Amino acid sequence: PVHNPTPVGAIVPIFYGYYILAMGTRGTSIFSPILLLEDCGTPIEPTELDFDDRQECAALLLRMHYHGWTQGSFWPRNILMQLGDHSDFSLMKSPNDRRFRLIDFERA
Repeated sequence: PVHNPTPVGAIVPIFYGYYILAMGTRGTSIFSPILLLEDCGTPIEPTELDFDDRQECAALLLRMHYHGWTQGSFWPRNILMQLGDHSDFSLMKSPNDRRFRLIDFERA
């Protein structure tokens, strides 16, 4: 169990929309629909995380379960990490300001 308080941020990437290309008069389109999500960084490497970071990743999963969802495929590749907020200027991002998100809900 997680006994210490952890930051309360987003659990999953921000959803910006689902877009389907409008069909023209020339028949079918070769383009696929687009699911536009926040870029949340890269998959974590558990051996590079400190205790607090691992606790925060566990807290994401527990918060998701608390709200009635299961992830179904809880692997390190399905936890993304980025430095700082997505709106921060890249030079202002600090290695000490890590943000985590859960992805891959195919089995949720």
